[in-house]
Amino acid sequence: RIMVLSPHPDDETLCCGGMIQQARLAGAEVYLTFMTSGDGFEFDAAFDFPLYSALGGNPERDGDGVLAGNVPSFAANGLRGGQKLYPPNAHLVRFVNNHDTNRIMSDVNGDPVRARAAAVFELTVPGTPVVYYGEELGMKGDKGGPPWYDAYRREPLPWNANLKGMGQATWFMPPDANNKPNSGISVAEEDSKPDSLLSLYRTLGALRMSHPALRSGSYDLPTLPNDARDLYVLRVWKGSELLIVAINFSKSPITWTPGNIGTIGGTTFQTVGKPVISALVEQKDAAITFQPGGYAIFQDASF
Repeated sequence: RIMVLSPHPDDETLCCGGMIQQARLAGAEVYLTFMTSGDGFEFDAAFDFPLYSALGGNPERDGDGVLAGNVPSFAANGLRGGQKLYPPNAHLVRFVNNHDTNRIMSDVNGDPVRARAAAVFELTVPGTPVVYYGEELGMKGDKGGPPWYDAYRREPLPWNANLKGMGQATWFMPPDANNKPNSGISVAEEDSKPDSLLSLYRTLGALRMSHPALRSGSYDLPTLPNDARDLYVLRVWKGSELLIVAINFSKSPITWTPGNIGTIGGTTFQTVGKPVISALVEQKDAAITFQPGGYAIFQDASF
């Protein structure tokens, strides 16, 4: 007996129709269970495609979205727009790429600095972040030509450096694949490196798990003075915990002087201190300079 659990009613046909047919020809009993009817109303969650459009631009073209350095103010404006677009209690799923878009590393034209900034955004953004397999390694993926098209965005996860051996899927490895053997992009090559993209994703995941404010807190996106207006700043808080996420998606350095935080949600907070995680950031006295792609996450306690 075989049961196929399908998120949508077409997935059992598109993804495993051949296996189902072989099982039936062999005399097996096959049961199909689908979780939605495809109209999007069964789950209390919605994929925030408008925000993705601001972040990634055209899903079939690279380098034209916020994450690649274009119109950096759209990152905060995309979240502000969501506050008006969706009901107050809507549960939103946020992402920077998926199986129907070009992969984030391709979308930022292979820039590892911007891929890291995208990771910080994704794993600190309000809602539920969804990591598309392989983005945590830096896999590339652009839509290809016929007959495979989207398969180039869905190449097998590179577990091993040589793309061979135990556990390594090999179902789609054409000569023009986006991801090559021994490229430095694999679980085996990144697993033990503290400075790898995989390690950053793990660090950000642990940070999100350990701070309730990042998972279910209230948030706002303060409007900054003109000289820092392109800096993405997100403030999330819950009870006496406050975290401030700042990312420079622009193509020029940005200097920001936070000043006193004041009272948020009925709790008074101190001025931002040293970041708990940062890159390409220099803090001098009260001023903080972010290089392009630079980011910092600050944690503050109430008093």
